Amino acid sequence: MQHAASSALVVAGWHRMSYKYSDNSFISEELEKHIRKVHSNVRNACTDKRYIVFGAGSTQLLNAAVHALSPDNSSSPARVVASIPFYPVYELQTDIFRSVNFNFQGDTSLWKNNSDAGTEIIEFVTSPNNPDGQLNKAVLHGSNVKTIHDHAYYWPHFTAIPAPADGDVMIFTLSKLTGHAGSRFGWAIIKDEAIYQRMSTYLALNTMGVSRDSQLRSLKLLKVVLAGGKGHIRIWTRDNEKTLGEIEQGHFNVETLLSAKTCPQVLHLLPENQWSFTSLWMVKVREGRR
Repeated sequence: MQHAASSALVVAGWHRMSYKYSDNSFISEELEKHIRKVHSNVRNACTDKRYIVFGAGSTQLLNAAVHALSPDNSSSPARVVASIPFYPVYELQTDIFRSVNFNFQGDTSLWKNNSDAGTEIIEFVTSPNNPDGQLNKAVLHGSNVKTIHDHAYYWPHFTAIPAPADGDVMIFTLSKLTGHAGSRFGWAIIKDEAIYQRMSTYLALNTMGVSRDSQLRSLKLLKVVLAGGKGHIRIWTRDNEKTLGEIEQGHFNVETLLSAKTCPQVLHLLPENQWSFTSLWMVKVREGRR
């Protein structure tokens, strides 16, 4: 296995880590720098003059964002919506953490003709979408609409990157970049400082930040990803590695192995007869052109 040694991490048992770093934060400054560098190399997200928070995978960040974007002390909760087919966790997590400030209201299309500007709406936009791979855009617009952009799959080994994403709240995860889902590490890129502060408070109270072991592991992996130098990233395949340059030249592509036709057991019938995939994409890399 290539780069087994360079991506390995050993932490002595006697090395006890505190909750926070020397700057009194829950976030590794070095890891944040490497995340910004990865996005700069891939050109899939704007990070300049943006804030970054870490979460236990993207899953924790989804509800942190819903919390941060919801109104405080409002007589009416924010309506959380997503376009079908959507990732079931959007609904399940919003329901289980339901508060007076937000609740899940189903398919985005049901709110397209809503004329009540006083109704706060939070729209999940998944791009690329799972399971259809579409580069979705926000459906709803207006001063009463907030958007959470789930860009878990917005990497060149899954999709074309037509332009850097520039949403107000954008969520990414290590599991789709390198395949290390069990490390439970994700991050959100945020424009507004107030939203950043609210998400940070949520994460601090929820789990006292992300495990420092996970942050060390993620930093080690990103160093290998970036080892090819400026304009390149390394990704792991089953048998070897490919660089961003090879991806852009069309030397290999990614195809989905599961679909509703070939593997219907990955589908579950949700309330209101809404079909949605509950599994993540399973992908393989093969030689050939796109």
